[in-house]
Amino acid sequence: MLCAESLLQMPAFQSLPRERLDWICDRVEHIQLSAGESLVKEGDYPRGFFIQLSGQTTISRQSNGVNMPIGRNVSPSFFGEIQVLTEDLVPVTLTADTDVDLYRLQCVDFLDVLHSCREFERDFFRTVSKRLRGLESFIQSREKMAALGTLSAGLAHELNNPAAALVRALKDLQPAMVELQRMILGYGHRQVDDDHTEEGL
Repeated sequence: MLCAESLLQMPAFQSLPRERLDWICDRVEHIQLSAGESLVKEGDYPRGFFIQLSGQTTISRQSNGVNMPIGRNVSPSFFGEIQVLTEDLVPVTLTADTDVDLYRLQCVDFLDVLHSCREFERDFFRTVSKRLRGLESFIQSREKMAALGTLSAGLAHELNNPAAALVRALKDLQPAMVELQRMILGYGHRQVDDDHTEEGL
């Protein structure tokens, strides 16, 4: 059972009066996850605000078809506030690394308590801003890595494919061969005698 003392382990909740802490504890739903079990998946609808009291969860996101870890929630921690505030789809997948003990507060209840205390609201918006910057930084890093990967793949292809290099060289050589052939034909049409040819050499 969630209690006010558990919430007070996290600095963000320390700005709430005791009655609001008890109010949260009365409304949360207890959830237990086994290692390897997912709490939410990328693309899900918001399910509420989560308070994680024990265990560890991994945050991951699809990038070029690969599920990439981008962070971890180490207890005690909380998450889900961004989706509650924006009503956007969940942008990440959360998977339990260990057995996890957490609590879910419905979206409407979270918004109620958030707007009931100005200091609590301010602290949460700071958290939202920090997490959004972290996600943006991850996306930018992935884009840079993808561009570098494309460049590296192209370079590796060129280095490992001598046949392609030979084809390109032959394409460059072809105009010169055509010009040489034209000159030889022109020389033959003039019917130059052998003595004149020897003089020119």
